[in-house]
Amino acid sequence: MVAPASNDDDDTNTTTTTKDEDVIDRLLVGYKRFRREKLTKRLDSKLKTLSREGQSGCKVLCVSCCDSRYDPTLVFNADPGEIFTVRNVANVIPKFVKHEDKKAETAHHGTCAAIEYAVKSLKVEAIVVLGHAQCGGCAHALSLFSEPEETKVVGAKKEEKKDAVDDEDDGSGYVDAWCGLLKESVKRVCSEYDKDERLRQLEHENVRQSVENVKTFPFVRDRIAKGELKVRGGFFTIFSGGLCVMDEETKVFERIKDDFEHSLESEEKATKAAPEVGGEKDDDDVAPPPRSVIDDNKSNKRQKKK
Repeated sequence: MVAPASNDDDDTNTTTTTKDEDVIDRLLVGYKRFRREKLTKRLDSKLKTLSREGQSGCKVLCVSCCDSRYDPTLVFNADPGEIFTVRNVANVIPKFVKHEDKKAETAHHGTCAAIEYAVKSLKVEAIVVLGHAQCGGCAHALSLFSEPEETKVVGAKKEEKKDAVDDEDDGSGYVDAWCGLLKESVKRVCSEYDKDERLRQLEHENVRQSVENVKTFPFVRDRIAKGELKVRGGFFTIFSGGLCVMDEETKVFERIKDDFEHSLESEEKATKAAPEVGGEKDDDDVAPPPRSVIDDNKSNKRQKKK
């Protein structure tokens, strides 16, 4: 089971399906509503154009999490055909692996295949890694790798005894294996942050690492070098609907203010608003990146905690 993320920015849990309503029926009701309310003349024309011309106009690849609470096309208010999206647990991009080193499980990698198709066939002009708050995949990675190795060994021996009694295989293990890609990021975050800060910091660090990992693919590096491709990191907060974008130099996530927020700021400056009184920290305020990321940019070496 994937460990549940913390509820530090949780909202009241609401459901849209009643007890007597079948979940498939709910989908069909939604489809009918889409046909009735969303399929405007403009969208209908757009879909017909996409059917004729394909995805040639798609300029962005977004790698995001499978989490059902956010959707890149909604976050960026994109039309069909504008964003090529690949989603996986915890929005992870693995490092490139040379062909001779590939094993069966890495050679048939859905995320890597999508990146290759988007970069080489669609010729996208930007890759965006979009992480999010309360990520269950990151929480699960923390539960797997934040304990000392000695504790893990003891736990493994207990599992061996259990398996000896009941060797029935239910097919589980894919989530643990996938979250293993976050192991080094978990170790870095745990070495520098207290327990209550680790999840948010891992969510950020995972985006940073995935941004670096995608640049290890030769076909990505080649187009970046030619000035044909940009790679960016972003972070979405579910509770507030806020978006932060990672600064390329400092690796800090900076909040993107919408037009309404900008207008409020302008009004405050015009009226010389009183100094801000202390209160609860905005969930979108972010701490500097773990380790010394700025030093990493210069030396590619991570500093150990003093």
